Amino acid sequence: MNILQATLLAMQRAVRGLRLKPGKVLVDGNRLPVLDILADAIVKGDARVPCISAASILAKVERDRWCESIEAQYPKYGFAKHKGYGTQA
Repeated sequence: MNILQATLLAMQRAVRGLRLKPGKVLVDGNRLPVLDILADAIVKGDARVPCISAASILAKVERDRWCESIEAQYPKYGFAKHKGYGTQA
């Protein structure tokens, strides 16, 4: 499975796992997962659609917190510094 397929599968699983079924799913990008509900792919959606912007901020804050929380468990990986972004180190 490549990164695109994994991303689409993760989106599909995330939507399926919601307690409430949304009326529509907005995806930041140009590809949609296979869903049984209405969905739109919006290129640069995080810059164009306020709810996508908000979701992006919440996701990044949660990711940063997770990276910081596992730093003590895996100090050699430097998660607290790079927070999952590729770095020269």
